[in-house]
Amino acid sequence: MEKLNNKLFSAFLIKDFLIEKAYRMHFLVKIASAFLQLAVFFYLGRMISPDYFPFLFIGILFSRVFDFTITSLTDSVRQEQHWGTLESIFLAPVTPVRAAFLLFTPKLVLFALEFFAYLALGVFVFGLNLAFIKLLLILFFFAVVIMCFYGLGLLNAAYVLAFKRGDPAGWLMSTLVGLLSGVYFPVSALPAWLVKVSYLLPTTYALSFIRKVSLENTFSRLDLLITAASGIVFYAAGRFFLDKAFNYCRKKGTLGTY
Repeated sequence: MEKLNNKLFSAFLIKDFLIEKAYRMHFLVKIASAFLQLAVFFYLGRMISPDYFPFLFIGILFSRVFDFTITSLTDSVRQEQHWGTLESIFLAPVTPVRAAFLLFTPKLVLFALEFFAYLALGVFVFGLNLAFIKLLLILFFFAVVIMCFYGLGLLNAAYVLAFKRGDPAGWLMSTLVGLLSGVYFPVSALPAWLVKVSYLLPTTYALSFIRKVSLENTFSRLDLLITAASGIVFYAAGRFFLDKAFNYCRKKGTLGTY
């Protein structure tokens, strides 16, 4: 079984790599777009405060990682539905969760290149002052973020698998995170009632934890605990509903329909 999983992973990785290679300009456009975005915020930060750009950089990096985590699997499911290959993937001798993981992981490998490029822009082009040990901590804790919120990606994929529709939940979650979790400005800048809503979102604690570690040299066990506990709940829910969606589609005979 392990050999089969390795072969499937290699096949998916090669497939995604060949697709990206065929559309290599897409990656370059992403990097150029990131550069322009960072340039705008860099000079805006110089007008506001020297501390604003590092604050914002970590927030944007978190937002990109979160968006990837909750939408990439959904995009893969939609893509395979469109190509007519989803049924063969989910009917392989692996569990639905394993099949989803095989769809997600190769894209994670490719996203890592984009992540490193974004980080390099911040450090080498815009002079973000991060010691090497802090860079390692950022990499580690963003990996933790992906693991904690991967369950939301499973939930979104279950919705697309069952209803053959787009992913409204992904857009809503991304918007809420950008507005309420402190990506662009401190949570304290929100109205009092929205601050209370903000602290209901686990992303607020996850982003706060990463900022404290990377910018303030502090460590919040509470933030880490809430993030990890949320991740366990999300994964359990995502796994449950993905299995339900798979069984529903298999009984209806709609697993391969688009």
